[in-house]
Amino acid sequence: SPRTRTSSLGASSAISGLASPKYEGSSVTARTGPHGMVKRATASAAAALVALSALAGPCLAFQPQPLWSTGRRSLPPSPSASAVRRRPRPSPAPLLAEVVTVGDALFDCIAETDTAGWELDRVLKEERWTAWPGGAPANVATALRKLGTASGFAGCIGADADGDELAALFESIGVDTSLLQRSDDAPTRRVVVTRDAGMVPTFACFVNKRPANEFADCLFDLTPEALSPVELDAGLKGCRWVCSSTLSLAFPKSQRSVRHLVDAAVEQGARKFVDINWRDVFWPEGMEDFARDEILDFARDADVIKLTDDEAEWLFQIEAAVAFGDPKRVHEKFPNAKAVLITSGENGVSYSMLGQVGTVPAFEVDVVETTGAGDAFTAGFLHGVLAMDIDFDMFETLVPKNQRPLLIQLLITFAVAVAGLTCMGEGAIAPQPGYEEVESFMVEYEATRRVDDEDDQSAASEALEGPPKTGLDEWKPKLGG
Repeated sequence: SPRTRTSSLGASSAISGLASPKYEGSSVTARTGPHGMVKRATASAAAALVALSALAGPCLAFQPQPLWSTGRRSLPPSPSASAVRRRPRPSPAPLLAEVVTVGDALFDCIAETDTAGWELDRVLKEERWTAWPGGAPANVATALRKLGTASGFAGCIGADADGDELAALFESIGVDTSLLQRSDDAPTRRVVVTRDAGMVPTFACFVNKRPANEFADCLFDLTPEALSPVELDAGLKGCRWVCSSTLSLAFPKSQRSVRHLVDAAVEQGARKFVDINWRDVFWPEGMEDFARDEILDFARDADVIKLTDDEAEWLFQIEAAVAFGDPKRVHEKFPNAKAVLITSGENGVSYSMLGQVGTVPAFEVDVVETTGAGDAFTAGFLHGVLAMDIDFDMFETLVPKNQRPLLIQLLITFAVAVAGLTCMGEGAIAPQPGYEEVESFMVEYEATRRVDDEDDQSAASEALEGPPKTGLDEWKPKLGG
């Protein structure tokens, strides 16, 4: 099957990654985004892959405030929360969660490939979709746990069959669910994802066209009646990163709860990661400006912000291509952030992080499904930060100047590889890789890739001989290598 780029991240929150013959299947559905086909990886990025596998392999496999003011504009009311309850018992995750993700866990009802270009009503009438577990925070939590990082999920799902399936999935993977709630008053959310004629996915509506504010995730409740401060503190014990998308900000109760949990985690010493993840279908019609203000207010004190080039244009009216080409320009809009990560389909990822600015190109991959690959990128990033013990406050003091660019590039490249593998299976969670699979994936890609340009061939040959001589060997003990 042909090697193709994942759909534009602006539409699908996906990022393409690497592929090697070992992972190619015989029944891959090729999909292209609006920007067209993939580009071949540069030799410099390929060399970084080898360096990462040599440096980070052993360490990456390690084991695992006040509520918003009353003066804000109001949103349409959510259903009653009288029956919101926590799980009868937490999952048996053996480790304290180093990353707690908060927000929505749901089912993505992804339209079948032969429905591309259909009108929404026809897709709904014929129910031509497959339901896959998803939701950005849920995807990040499961991807982290598979990579070896202890993770937890905080949010609310329905006391229904879909909720049972999600709870069982978390438990089977080992995601801590001590902050997971169940509601008898509203169902687990189902999102209908359609495809246009070019196979670009769109979050079109909710099943049965149910209003956005009538699902269990809207009822996430951190009032003392639902969850005591002692229980909240216990659920956040050991948390080093709290990770949230912005969809829960669309509903009053979940907004208050997400803000409260994030503030509590930060007060305990955790860092804050925000995925902008703009989806207009979640927000009340005609309130786009309100949504933009809420999202920016929530993200303004984040340590790391991930967004697409299209989202940068939506937030700041900076043309998407300009935002991707000059990530520092977007970073300036978030002066408190240590890193801004911008994804852009076949262009890959650009970043402004800890004084380093660069781009990791996108890699060729045999695409099966793109949903959730951007969340896998987030997980790969957070896993790498923790495993490599990157100190955001002391980075320039601890890491010699000549080592900083490669170290950050290694981190981003690893995250791209995690996302690429996730693109090669169906659904957002099932194909997420473990660390060993990512390592094998990168090593075999480097060993088998074809290079057309003589200069690239020379650089690749040097890469195959071992990691670049950059002085990073002296940092192996710190990195866990």
